Amino acid sequence: MGYIFSVRLSAPASTNLLATLLFLSGAAALIYEVSWVRLLGLVLGNTTQATSSVLAVFLGGLALGAYLGGKLADRTQASLLVIYGALELGIACVAPLISYGLLVSPEVFVAIYRVLPAESIWFTVERIVAACLMLLVPTVLMGATLPVVTRFMSHHYANVAHYFSLLYGLNTAGAVAGSLATSFFGFPFLGVKGTIFFAAVLNLLAGVTALTVSRIANQASRATVHGQENKTWLSIAQVSTTKQHEDKQPTISNVLLSHRCLCFVAALVGFTALSYEILWVRLLRAYVSSSTYAFTFMVSTFLAGLVAGSFIYNMKLKSHGSFSTSPQEQLWFLAKSQYATAFLSAVALIILPGLLFMRGLLLLLSGTHEPQPIVSLLYESILASLIMFLPATLIGISFPTLGGIAASHTSKVGNAVGTIYAANTAGCIAGSLVAGLVLIPSIGSQMAFELTIGLSAATATLIGCFLNKSHRRQIVLAVPAVAFGLFVALMPRAYLETTFAALTSSKLISSSEDTIGRVMVVAYNSFKRLFVNGESYSSDVLTARRYMRVLGHLPVLLNKTPKNVLVVCFGIGTTAGAIITHPEVAHLDIVEISPAVLQHAKLFRATNYDVLNNPKVSCYLDDGRNYLLRTDKKYDVISFEPPPPCDAGVVSLYSQEFYVLLKNHLNPGGIVCQWMPMQLESATLWKMMLKSMAETFPEVTVWLPSTCEAIALGSLTPQKLSLQDLAKQINSSKAVRESLEEVGLEDPYALASTILLSGSHLRKYLANVKPVTDDRPSLEFFLPYAGKAILPMDLEPVASNVTDLLSSTSTLLPSEQERLALNQKVMHLSHLAATYLIAQNNVNGARRCLEQASSLVPTNRYFAWAAEHPQMR
Repeated sequence: MGYIFSVRLSAPASTNLLATLLFLSGAAALIYEVSWVRLLGLVLGNTTQATSSVLAVFLGGLALGAYLGGKLADRTQASLLVIYGALELGIACVAPLISYGLLVSPEVFVAIYRVLPAESIWFTVERIVAACLMLLVPTVLMGATLPVVTRFMSHHYANVAHYFSLLYGLNTAGAVAGSLATSFFGFPFLGVKGTIFFAAVLNLLAGVTALTVSRIANQASRATVHGQENKTWLSIAQVSTTKQHEDKQPTISNVLLSHRCLCFVAALVGFTALSYEILWVRLLRAYVSSSTYAFTFMVSTFLAGLVAGSFIYNMKLKSHGSFSTSPQEQLWFLAKSQYATAFLSAVALIILPGLLFMRGLLLLLSGTHEPQPIVSLLYESILASLIMFLPATLIGISFPTLGGIAASHTSKVGNAVGTIYAANTAGCIAGSLVAGLVLIPSIGSQMAFELTIGLSAATATLIGCFLNKSHRRQIVLAVPAVAFGLFVALMPRAYLETTFAALTSSKLISSSEDTIGRVMVVAYNSFKRLFVNGESYSSDVLTARRYMRVLGHLPVLLNKTPKNVLVVCFGIGTTAGAIITHPEVAHLDIVEISPAVLQHAKLFRATNYDVLNNPKVSCYLDDGRNYLLRTDKKYDVISFEPPPPCDAGVVSLYSQEFYVLLKNHLNPGGIVCQWMPMQLESATLWKMMLKSMAETFPEVTVWLPSTCEAIALGSLTPQKLSLQDLAKQINSSKAVRESLEEVGLEDPYALASTILLSGSHLRKYLANVKPVTDDRPSLEFFLPYAGKAILPMDLEPVASNVTDLLSSTSTLLPSEQERLALNQKVMHLSHLAATYLIAQNNVNGARRCLEQASSLVPTNRYFAWAAEHPQMR
């Protein structure tokens, strides 16, 4: 016989208290998940395989914790509140230590798996082992909390299913709050470390509260046992922890569902739930931005739907009708919700391309090329809600229903909840791995989504078959499943890709999909563009070729004798192709995270000079930062053009720690060259990007060859120009000259005139901003720094002069000074054209500036073309 104590400020006070604690615990768990995925991404890589390994370990820990917690809750003689409090305190102690170690000592963890190549299957195994070593203990503790609390509630309330669904819903609601708080408050204002410690405080608060309540209850019980009247708000409930409801057995008459069958169904709905979540995020990314905020809205919307589903089930139970006591009715409700999920998901898939029209309408209403960030985020939240919320709500009914039924028909409540939780989570793990790593790369996200729809319908049919022995009824139940099967069979292949091309006034040339994303190449009238997850990553339009050629040629020309060169992020290969034209380059390594991107390189051979088939080139499929962590190679030039800096996960290639990593992989005299887009960022964010490089490299120069596509070069030695030497280098190779001539930069005076900032001018310009770091990933969480984008004309008052970079041996004749001044005037007109076009949407003003520039340098191909196509970028 044991004593279990409950808190009763009023009748439901203990429920309110535990619900609040589980809400805080759910918020903390989501904060840890987001933080650990980010931190382990810096160590294990940001590939889908690495991320999936981390998530699988996280979910696996929760499943194991739920199973063990349920067993412990049924067998222990101790106060369950004490156990719950100890679990929360354990999380508060262990989680920050692991997080801090990942942030400050990543090299320790890299050493665990550095010995094997990235392509090896054992490398993936080592990633999982490393993630287990770091995450298993805290995630097991997290998973044990819900079964323990549910077992505690079962001692005091008959309707266990009601309280289980309530507690689960509030725990998930805490996860929604944690997800939003992390992106909108934690990382932007507290940093990664501060956010993790904030989560630990939530666990600490939950643990201390539970232990305090248990202690007060214990004191109150002793007073009552000694004959003293207890007038406090605490009361004691004396129950048997081993004999209560010993004879209580499942009473689901006419149902073929045993507890094992319930676990199987729980695993099945878990599989479909995580498959839906992964696929929704993949499909929606083509219609919203690739920012972390958009991702947060999508995940939070899905979780909010799960909360709504659990509360709907809870309200059905509170009706006190036959539903609350009849497992058959509850299971019928679950089957119908699965059919409804399949139906709504099918409808949403059909209408999904129409969201591009809504996005265009938003741009039209905003009156700009890009609406304000707040407006975009509002649009994305509404979009995610319209598409995902209702299906997610129906999915949210599943787990509370199965857990509630299992807990209501056994004396071993903790074990029932724990095994259902573990089975559901195991299904979630399988769904995330199969959908993300198997189905998407093999059959594409559209077909994978259609199969998941069919699986929802099949799950509903299976539940119905368990409930009814009648063959006639089973045939009727199979009709919706057959209908969904026909839907999958009749849905046009490549439906999403072809509609995307049609709605963007282009023609689909090729498309493929891998674990990173959906990659498409579409053609416009005179150029082709590469899209990844609906985001334009690169094109062969002349303005894009111009700055990407500079990314390749300029650092090689300044280095003068580069032998080994590294390119991170291949795109369409323009930069890599420019580098390989230099005969002095002995070897070029290319690191690209997406195999589908490399598959499309052949469509851009005219631009990239078929670089992938060059014998000097080696190609690696890996995350760029992780590649540098694992390799000992050093390079004379490292050039890279990551995706837009504000995209989710890209900030790791713009942080100060990454530049330190780059510096350690440079040979003496080596140069780092990176794309620094101006129009995509606010002025503050753009300066912070530059500050990260300037804090690491003593010599940094910024160049602007094309519109707002700036390029930053960092080195440990001074970057000095000799125009005479530059001319010799360009003219010594026919391939190099033709490559630069195509973009109007074969003249060394034209190339030198693209300089924007250097030396003291740059240091003064960056004096009032802080760098981007792994702990303060400001680029990704940009809302606090949102503002007006910087334009080239804004920088002319503080810009450097090309003469500041000339070597001491360079002497300019009057004719050469005139030639340099002419090219500087041409660049001024180019800057003015960008201002007209971007800030004022004045196409005619931009055209006049470009026509004047073309008249000053009539032989320059680039300005002749730009004057005819002022809007094309």
